Parts: sequence; structure tokens; C-alpha cells
Amino acid sequence: GSGLVGSEMCIRDRNSNEVCTVSFYSGLTGELIGTRTAEYGTEIPLSEFPKAPDAVGYNFAEWQYADGSAVSGSINVTENTSCYAAYEAKMYTVKFWDDHTDVILRTDTVPYGTVIKAEDFPEHIEHEGYDFKGWYGYGEFLDEVTVVSNVIIYATYEQHPYTVTFVDGYNGETLQSVTVLYDNGLYLSLIHISEPTRPEPI
Repeated sequence: GSGLVGSEMCIRDRNSNEVCTVSFYSGLTGELIGTRTAEYGTEIPLSEFPKAPDAVGYNFAEWQYADGSAVSGSINVTENTSCYAAYEAKMYTVKFWDDHTDVILRTDTVPYGTVIKAEDFPEHIEHEGYDFKGWYGYGEFLDEVTVVSNVIIYATYEQHPYTVTFVDGYNGETLQSVTVLYDNGLYLSLIHISEPTRPEPI
């Protein structure tokens, strides 16, 4: 179909023909893509519109008039007219992954550029002997994430350190303290215990 569109009156050229200007803009940035002049009443099919520029994270959807209605088939130029390349955000998958148990905590599908704040991340799992270290994705620890691709965000943990203290059972004196991580064995080679010093019986 064709539509009658425009916002300003056309001008007359020196041959008394009414000449209109059609301006093409990016609907994302407002940047001028190009212009075309045409005589009053000219039909311009969509196939003759300029190519909409590529936009990171977006797919070109359609050409629209300034009021947001779609250009359908062609335009009948009766006034100076502006047309806008409309885009749709690409959709991306965000997986929240528990790095300790390899379980997916939640999967979101969101448009490009969506900001997910830490308070909207899923609850991390509490694991015995491990401390939650933080959420990790896009190569860094995150308080929030701006989604620009499919991504896995990891709940990361570190082993909790424990202090093992060896005490002389006779006098209560501390012989040695050793810090070990949860789930790690305590190896006697790490422990240097001197012979207990007990008084000789009389």
C-alpha cells in the first residue's frame, strides 16, 4: 500500500514543479542516513530506500514514519517527509550457574543492553565448608551485568580456612597452630611437634 505522509510543504523548482525531500534517519541514534528529493506525487517503493545501517545488538525491523506507524510497500510523496529505521533488540540468554555443584540456578532471556542488578540475581547456594566469593562473568566479578551477548554468570566459592591447634595435654600449652582448608587432608609432614616436655617422676 501507499501512504500520504509528511510534515512540511515542498518547494517549487525553477520549472514550477513541486519538489519534496525525503529524509532517512536511524531510529536508534537519530543520525541522518541519507536524503532523496522527488517530485510531488512520486511513489517511492521500500526497495529504493537506503540500506538501514547495522547496529550492534539490534536487528533492523522496518521503516517507520515519525509517528511510529510502519511504511508499507511505498510512500506517496506529497510533503517533506522523514522516515526512521526501526530496530528490535536481539535476545540473549543469561545463565546463572553454581560453580561448586555445576547446577543452573536460573536462566533468563533478555534483550540486548538489559541491566540485571545483583539484587535481582538468584540466591546462591550455601555449601558447607565454602564461602561465597561473588558472581563472575564477562571476565570480572559483577555487582550488576549489562547483557551484550549470551553469557554464563558463575556463583563462585572458596574453601573456608580452619585453624587446627595442637595442645599439650599435660600442661595445656599450645604446641602448634596450622591453617587448613575445608576438605583438605591434614598431613603429618606439615606438622612439627616437638617431644612433650614432662617433668621426670620423682
